[in-house]
Amino acid sequence: MSKIQNLEKEKGITLVALVVTIVILIILAVISINAMFGENGLITSANRAKLEHQKAETREQIELVLADAFIEKHQNKEKYNENEYLDKFVEERLQGVRIEGNQIELNGFIFELDRSVPKLGKYIGQATELRIKEIKVTNKTTNSISIEVIALRAEGGKYTYYIKKNSEGEESWKETKGSDNTCTFNNLETNEIYNIRVRVEVKNETAQKEINVQTGEMLEGTIKFTEGEWQGDGTAKVTISTTADGYTLQYQIGAREEVGWKNISSGEEITGLTHGQTVYGRLVDGINEIKDEASFTIKDETNPIVTVTKETITTNSIAVSVEAQDNESGMKEDPTYTYYIKKTSEGENAYQAKATDIASSSYKFTGLAQETSYDIKVEVNGDKALNKGTGTLLSQTTNKIGGAEDGLVTGNIVASNPTWSNETASITLSTSTGLTIQYQVGGIAEGNWKTGTSVTGLNHNDTVYARLTDGTNYGDYASVDIRDEIAPVVSNVATGEITENSIAVIVSASDNESGLATSNTYKYYLNGTLKTTSTSNTFNFTELSVGTSYTIKVEAYDNAGKKGEKSVTASTINPTYPIESKLKEGDYVIYPSSQGDLACRVLYDNSSGYGVQIITSECVKDLVLGTDEDFNGNKTVYNDVVSILNNEASAYNNSTYSTRARCVGSHPTSTSDTTIYYKSYYSYMAPYNEQFKIEDENYEKDLTKMNSLGIRNIDKIYWLASRDIQSHSGSTSFNALYFESDGNRIWPFGLNIVYDGGTIHAGSYYARPSTGVHSKIWYKNNRRRWKNTWNSIYSRSIIKMI
Repeated sequence: MSKIQNLEKEKGITLVALVVTIVILIILAVISINAMFGENGLITSANRAKLEHQKAETREQIELVLADAFIEKHQNKEKYNENEYLDKFVEERLQGVRIEGNQIELNGFIFELDRSVPKLGKYIGQATELRIKEIKVTNKTTNSISIEVIALRAEGGKYTYYIKKNSEGEESWKETKGSDNTCTFNNLETNEIYNIRVRVEVKNETAQKEINVQTGEMLEGTIKFTEGEWQGDGTAKVTISTTADGYTLQYQIGAREEVGWKNISSGEEITGLTHGQTVYGRLVDGINEIKDEASFTIKDETNPIVTVTKETITTNSIAVSVEAQDNESGMKEDPTYTYYIKKTSEGENAYQAKATDIASSSYKFTGLAQETSYDIKVEVNGDKALNKGTGTLLSQTTNKIGGAEDGLVTGNIVASNPTWSNETASITLSTSTGLTIQYQVGGIAEGNWKTGTSVTGLNHNDTVYARLTDGTNYGDYASVDIRDEIAPVVSNVATGEITENSIAVIVSASDNESGLATSNTYKYYLNGTLKTTSTSNTFNFTELSVGTSYTIKVEAYDNAGKKGEKSVTASTINPTYPIESKLKEGDYVIYPSSQGDLACRVLYDNSSGYGVQIITSECVKDLVLGTDEDFNGNKTVYNDVVSILNNEASAYNNSTYSTRARCVGSHPTSTSDTTIYYKSYYSYMAPYNEQFKIEDENYEKDLTKMNSLGIRNIDKIYWLASRDIQSHSGSTSFNALYFESDGNRIWPFGLNIVYDGGTIHAGSYYARPSTGVHSKIWYKNNRRRWKNTWNSIYSRSIIKMI
């Protein structure tokens, strides 16, 4: 046999052996399985033992409960009612038990039940059918019911749920979707009984069970509010919450209305609330009426915080400012303030209200004693909840009034240097303290203090006393003596009358302080030798040499004994010296007019083209212009004013020395006035057109020349031989002109005629020598009421020399 054949033979034997081995293993496995799971196998025997143990345990459970039921009934000596009591007692004690007739089932084991004893009978067997053991109500509200179904042998089963009101018929069942063995019925009515049916289907088996459940009634006390929490901006917030589930929580602010409710989650904040607002909360279920209600009112019961701040403190006052802050409802828009004060040394009941319920947040307490401590209290009314706040500022001491220092040169009161006028002095008192100055002159008497800073009418050697006051308190006083420390001013020593052997002088001296002395006023010296002491301001030096130059000195004394002096040089006349050669512009001369000697100066010399003309520096004769309220007469005076004034001046002409005299303001060579008449373009002047002469400009020649020589200001008011017209839309005035005393302004006064389209007004004017002219001027003001005033006017002449 070949190797190949042998190999195939060996393979065949091996395969047969393998098959035999597998068969043997299968037989052994069957024997083992039967031993484990067969009717008398180990596992089957174990399961049977376990079931027997469970059955015995179940029987024991039931019998113990039945025994308790019998004992309880016996102890209570009640007749046993198997239909009403036993079932209820057993069902309460055994979870998942079912009693039907004379059978009782627990844990899947069914026993006979002898209700009369009661006790268990024989074991019937195990329950194998699909069955709903229990329908448990897991939650119940006023509008919902939740259930859980406990079913036996319902694995993989289909659950169907139905509900209707107990009062409705069978046709009213409604199917409701559930999730496996649980279901919630929503949108139910409050306090209503519902029938609930559950059906479970598993393969070909069906189990069904019904229960009755009543929904809940109206809830109470489930809504809670937290206390209001103020936010610092005048608003508060609260948190609303509820312990009830399954309802919608709503709120409303301010009023409980049927509309306007807002949904909110439990535990959520409600913000923007103000004092006095009420928050209303309620529970609703979406179908039925309100289930619970509550409310909370926001109240600010905290007083505002008041801070009183010191501002300015003086000797008799304390100023404060107040800031009121309220971190709850906030301050009112218009709070009011009441301010109290007392001395620190006084008790609390001594506070006095100085200002009650005023709108100002600042206040000054006045009339206080100096150097005294005060307590201040301020009451603010109030915040938006009408709570009042109070703040204090304690121990505030007023200042002390400083005393004055002797001499009033430095310190709390300072006196200026005396200012003298018309032989009396005035001083100005000043202080940087802000207090009021009081003074008196000559002595100290408490009732004689005057308030002011300008002290006038003082004389040399007067004493002025001064002190400070705040209106309530006073400081120490001090004094200053009035002294005239300024010498008199001798402004001019004029020489006039000069002859071959005499020189007469006129002294112009003044003292604006204590005034010139009333005796021994002047001392006259000739070449250093005292010639006389006199009260007169004129003196004639005589017995002098012809054509000789002399130095003349005059001393003038004031009431304070101060001395002023002035010296001039003058020469007696040499008769052979031609007078015309001396007369140049600005020279001083004495003109012997027909009315007496006049002190003059040369205004124009021969180089002017007008010849030699001199101007007086003295007052002349009385002068009258016009009549009160005489229109026609004053019109004539106005038209003739140049010739009138020139005629008055001509009375001073001395034909020995001059050809004619004229008034300042007329033409230097031609004194005749113009014949041109005024024509107004105002319609109301039409009846008087060309009845008044036009204004003049001749006066400008004299004034220009006087100004160039520096003699325009002679400290006198004087007439000008000139006219002036002032026209306005309502009236026209015709006036004579005069020159103001300061030498700077020309005024259209003197003669005054006013025409305003229906009413004519005129005024009269008077000139007087030496003391001046008191002219009574009538004029019309903007209220169309007549008033009068007085002005001083001087007349003045110009005389032309040969």
